[in-house]
Amino acid sequence: MEAVAQRAGVHKPAVYRRWPTKLDLVVAAVLSISPDTAVPMTGDPRRDLTSLLHDSARNAQRDPRVQVGLRLMAEGVVDAELAAAINTRVLGPRRDTARTIVERGMAAGLLRADLDVDLVIDLLFGPIHSRVFITHRSLTRAQVERLVQLVLEGIAARP
Repeated sequence: MEAVAQRAGVHKPAVYRRWPTKLDLVVAAVLSISPDTAVPMTGDPRRDLTSLLHDSARNAQRDPRVQVGLRLMAEGVVDAELAAAINTRVLGPRRDTARTIVERGMAAGLLRADLDVDLVIDLLFGPIHSRVFITHRSLTRAQVERLVQLVLEGIAARP
């Protein structure tokens, strides 16, 4: 906190007034560099999920800000409070968008009504995290489209 105050040219109490804890400061810093989560919502689960996941994969592969987020996520393994803050404030908006897409598909009768939405979201984002963050391989739009197709085949409403 001292270094932040010094770099900002203010006294430490000024930093603490704005960010009462180091965790608040870290989360604010991450949010200030987080990529935008705006994804068009067309009402077509396949198109909307493909757009959301492709955007997520592209950001993960190309955006240097994501590397900062990854380091913080790694710290979250040993700091439950940090993990909760990152999950809620940084990862949460993309999951919320995915939730909205899946729930709209369910309401429209395009997706099964008995879905565990959180599990579906994990199924969609899991391969991106594995491929990009663990194996350091890229994901093309065609691969994202295939991923969405595979998941939707399993969760599509049955006649």
